[in-house]
Amino acid sequence: VLYVGNGTLEALAGKEVKNKFVLMDFNSRWHFRYAIMMGAKGVIYAPTIGSNRFESLQKLYDIPIDFPRLYVSEEDGALLREKIEAKGEITVHVRANMMWENVEVPNIVGFIKGRGKQASEAIVISAFYDSWSIVPGVSPGATDALGVSTLLELARVFSNSTNTPGRSIIILALSGHYEGLWGAREYIDRHFSELGSQVKIFAGLDLSTGSDDLGIFVGLAYGYTYYQVLSPRFEWVITKLFSDYL
Repeated sequence: VLYVGNGTLEALAGKEVKNKFVLMDFNSRWHFRYAIMMGAKGVIYAPTIGSNRFESLQKLYDIPIDFPRLYVSEEDGALLREKIEAKGEITVHVRANMMWENVEVPNIVGFIKGRGKQASEAIVISAFYDSWSIVPGVSPGATDALGVSTLLELARVFSNSTNTPGRSIIILALSGHYEGLWGAREYIDRHFSELGSQVKIFAGLDLSTGSDDLGIFVGLAYGYTYYQVLSPRFEWVITKLFSDYL
């Protein structure tokens, strides 16, 4: 194993990496491809302070190539760097066995009946409950849990008889979000005829700790802006939701 820092061509210059594993900082963008081009056997990623979603996304690779990429703990990464810096390179034995399993995951639907004349109409409030990580073994879902936890709190509030709205509420926990919105598409396919008639509005919660900005989804795209700009422009949405619909 050789340590190659962030894996740039400059960091790899003068190092013979062919048929060897390289220890690379996780915050190295897509530079593992340089290691592939130079004949490396695989990459061992060491955790880096300040890692984010975009660093993870740049590790995606759609080409089926026999090039294992492993992720070690912060302690193991520091230990490997220490030993490599002392000796130049070290010999390691690598054993990896990632098992994949196909599972069926349901959409979970709750129903809170409205108490007004429009109780036959419904508002769908949804959030996804699955999580994703470029390293499957470290996918705690802390950020992804924001949406479904908020959904559960809304269910608790609206199920209280004093807060029951005029229209009925469909509480929808969606699966397969990271499989091309599979759960959402499945629900729409099954209930398409109800849209605009029974289902008056569909609101999806997609919350994140990555920003304080508020995003409004429009069709297949969305834009972010500051609340101070967004609020006046979409005040009609707030009025419609909390006055007319709820």
